[in-house]
Amino acid sequence: MKFCEKNVGMIDRSVRLGAGIALIVGGLVYFAGLVSYVVALVGLILLVTGITSSCGIYSLLGISTAGKTAASAPKKRRK
Repeated sequence: MKFCEKNVGMIDRSVRLGAGIALIVGGLVYFAGLVSYVVALVGLILLVTGITSSCGIYSLLGISTAGKTAASAPKKRRK
């Protein structure tokens, strides 16, 4: 369990970026008072996790939507 390791896949990342932007804009435009700040904060968290491709909650739970890449896959030995 390493924090700050990339554990967010491309589809998950795209959804987080889109939802984050929508919640920030929606929170600041369509809501008022404390609710607007809470919605915008949730959007900011999604935006940051999308940009960094790292989610702290995923790390705590041992979840990863970032599939194996060629660099992280075990290398096959030639006989």
